[in-house]
Amino acid sequence: YCVDRASGLLLFIPPEDFDASSVLQLSMMEEVMVAMEGCAHIRFENLIFENARGSAVYIEEGESNTLAGCTFRNLGILAVQMGQGIEPFPYGKHDACGNKADGKPGVPASRIMGSWHEHIYRFTAWNRKAGRNHHVLSCDIHHTGAGGIMLGGGDRKTLTPGNNTVENCDIYQVNRLERTYKAPVNVDGVGNRIVNNRIHDTEGMGIYLHGNDHLIEFNRIYNVLMDMSDQGAIYMGRDPSESGTMIRHNFLYDIVNRHKGGHGVQAIFFDDMCTFGATITGNVFVRAGSTGVVKFHGGGDSPIINNIMVDCPRGLQKANCS
Repeated sequence: YCVDRASGLLLFIPPEDFDASSVLQLSMMEEVMVAMEGCAHIRFENLIFENARGSAVYIEEGESNTLAGCTFRNLGILAVQMGQGIEPFPYGKHDACGNKADGKPGVPASRIMGSWHEHIYRFTAWNRKAGRNHHVLSCDIHHTGAGGIMLGGGDRKTLTPGNNTVENCDIYQVNRLERTYKAPVNVDGVGNRIVNNRIHDTEGMGIYLHGNDHLIEFNRIYNVLMDMSDQGAIYMGRDPSESGTMIRHNFLYDIVNRHKGGHGVQAIFFDDMCTFGATITGNVFVRAGSTGVVKFHGGGDSPIINNIMVDCPRGLQKANCS
């Protein structure tokens, strides 16, 4: 397809199987569909959120709001965002240390994701005002542009937990536009929960992890990292103060290095700046990783206890942190 923006004309060549029964949908909506700011005890149940250029649901502050049994599909950015993002850096350029290319930090903003990934590397105690006790339960999330759920909550300065939860969801194919660092579940803050989800079939990592004292348990993670190397299905790094997370009783399998070369892929990767991140216990790993099941690029002090590894490379891969 191509767009003549001056005239507003869309020229579209349909695929071979396109016929009279096919559905063609076009969205001009860039704002979030639903914004809950300072709300409490609101429940959206069994709804379909689809066909928007932005994200579906935005939650800021408040408490005990729930999305249950909903479907999120064909979205330009995220299904659900809990907490603020950062105004986009011009042209996406940054100094690799949390600032824009001119050395100035980004500005927190509501209802957008923007350049939060670049910002959080430097401003590690940033409280995104995600509220507490929110729940995304039994939802199907697929065919989004830049990740599935942005899960925040809690205060890293005081280690106050947010207790926000993603549970029993099926999340896949969420990287149509942005393939790296936009995972099915992106979590930061303190004390949030990712429980009993199926996370699969996506180009990048399955869970992108920042913060303290999170719980990741009973998840099935497979066929992730389908177009990446030097990443893990569960990935975190660059901040040694991020500790206390529990990764337990998950099933990670069929995590392979499809590009053969490079630094390979791992089931769990603690990367850069000597991370001391988590306790890893009671997990099952099958065909999980190309160079190691668990990799530390520096760091340590993360117990790896009572896990089962089948048809895997070495259990622990460790490199020095310079």
